[in-house]
Amino acid sequence: MSLPMARVVAVTTGRDPAPAQEILARRLASRLGVDYVPRSRGPLGRTGLGPQAAVVVVERGRLTIRTGQGALRYHPGMALHRIRLLRSGGLDPMVQAMGLRPGDRVLDATVGPAWDALVAAWATGEQGGVLGLEKVPALALLTAEGLRVYPWPSPDVAAAASRIRIEAEDHLAFLRARPAGSFDVVYFDVMFQRGLPGSQAMRDWRALADPGELTPEALALARIVARRRVVVKERRDSERLAPLRPPRLEGGSSSRVVYAVWESEAGS
Repeated sequence: MSLPMARVVAVTTGRDPAPAQEILARRLASRLGVDYVPRSRGPLGRTGLGPQAAVVVVERGRLTIRTGQGALRYHPGMALHRIRLLRSGGLDPMVQAMGLRPGDRVLDATVGPAWDALVAAWATGEQGGVLGLEKVPALALLTAEGLRVYPWPSPDVAAAASRIRIEAEDHLAFLRARPAGSFDVVYFDVMFQRGLPGSQAMRDWRALADPGELTPEALALARIVARRRVVVKERRDSERLAPLRPPRLEGGSSSRVVYAVWESEAGS
């Protein structure tokens, strides 16, 4: 069973940390508004933190968030596979639903681990870019640092990762403050009510993530902020889309997810 809404209570380091790791850990603790706890040579539990606490650990070359159920580290998921397909001339259902073009500016309003954001950043090319919003500051930090240090397999993917900016902010508050047409496409991938079978990475993510909901207000604001369209990813069998009345759904009949598409109000 996952640990629901675990809370980060401290930042520490790996064993025998280098001075640079200690400096980074202290800086991240200040940014998150939690304590920096010096690491002993023993197991993490000897820091004096409770077994259910979530702790950010600065290790060599990566960040880890440890919760009562395990360790959460950045990984690009299926994004690299999807980019390889696009590079070879294949199609990606999300890219098609978003109607992405070179140079597009995309708002990923619920960015999470930035799997979809990375594909979007690659698809929009050198003149494009993605702003990703993640409500939970520790998860925003994990994603931003992961995009920065992950050993990307090719220069084009590394460049795409560099075109993603992550901000720790609630999407509704952000949308309320943005003028019309600020982005070409606004995208939502709100945490599924039920995870997809076999998705261990997202089960670990759920320990910290805010489950959230896409409200009619957020959708209406997104249709103003978007210059062309708004896209919402959801499980095919979800009941959450029906009240939002999407004008069309895209995605293969065999896919476990669909993409609901609304055209922008900004250009209408």
